[in-house]
Amino acid sequence: MGSFDKIPHEHLLSAVARRIADTGMLALIRRFLKSGIMIERTLVPSKEGTPQGGIASPLLANIYLHRFDEWYSQHYGIPDKKRDKRAYETWQRRRFKGKDQAAVQMFRYADDWIFVIRGTSAQAQCIKEACKTFLRDEMG
Repeated sequence: MGSFDKIPHEHLLSAVARRIADTGMLALIRRFLKSGIMIERTLVPSKEGTPQGGIASPLLANIYLHRFDEWYSQHYGIPDKKRDKRAYETWQRRRFKGKDQAAVQMFRYADDWIFVIRGTSAQAQCIKEACKTFLRDEMG
């Protein structure tokens, strides 16, 4: 089971509604999400998740996970060198292995992530736990 089939419908619809004001389009997306799934020739209502193989599912998952991307950037992203040189220099001094902050790079494709961390094992574990906590507690 992956994240596509676990996305809470109401959280997803709220995320979509932040960008789309058209009530007709929002109703269509709601119907798409609630369309149900076939299990052994029986239609079962869908209470969570996006339809696997649905043409809009990857787009909806990316809209939903954008909030995680923003959280990650605030907590672990590299400060913009041109906009905030002081923050960038502070980040750069603290990121080397053995210091109090690991250097983290995230690569995300749909619902898959890879974190490349330059730091200690304890720092990597702390980042992993912080991500899990945010995803569980803030995003459902």
